[in-house]
Amino acid sequence: MNQHFTIEREELERAKSALLEEQQSVMQRCAEERRRLAGEWAELHTQQKLNSERIEQGANRTLQLNAQQEGTVFTLAKEQAELKVKAAELKSKGEQLAQEREILNQERHELQLEKDRVNAMAIRIKQRAEEVEGMSKLASQKYEEGEQRLLEAKRVESEHQARLHAIQKKMERLQQQEQQLYQLSGIDWSRRCSLKYSARRCPVSPM
Repeated sequence: MNQHFTIEREELERAKSALLEEQQSVMQRCAEERRRLAGEWAELHTQQKLNSERIEQGANRTLQLNAQQEGTVFTLAKEQAELKVKAAELKSKGEQLAQEREILNQERHELQLEKDRVNAMAIRIKQRAEEVEGMSKLASQKYEEGEQRLLEAKRVESEHQARLHAIQKKMERLQQQEQQLYQLSGIDWSRRCSLKYSARRCPVSPM
């Protein structure tokens, strides 16, 4: 009987030992499973965090892209409006330059006409000046000739005056001689003068 109890106790101990071993094995497996689950949970949490961060970054990038697109659209619209304004200004300036060019061409044409007119006038004035110079030279020549003739005439007149004065002196001397002769001959000089020189003035008889 004791032997039977001993066997049962041994079996019970073996069963207890096997149960403890199995319990330790289960607990070990549970601990390992918990560690595995904790690792997976940590990895899952990390992955979720990374996914959240990527989603947030993607959203931020999307917002930035949208903002950039909106800014680009606004910038393009502003640039397009500025280009339209500049195009209108350039068109206005082009029209103004075309008008100014037309005015300058007209003024250039008028200046060319005025230049041609002035050149023609200058040619006429030059020709007239040459004619006047020719006439002046001719007049100067005529004047010199006239001066020479006047001097010649004065010289001839002076010679004639000298000759006339000499003749008058000679006549006076002859008359005096003649009067003296008549006085010596006893003829009345006054009566002789009235007969011979009735048309001329006779010299007064000296007393």
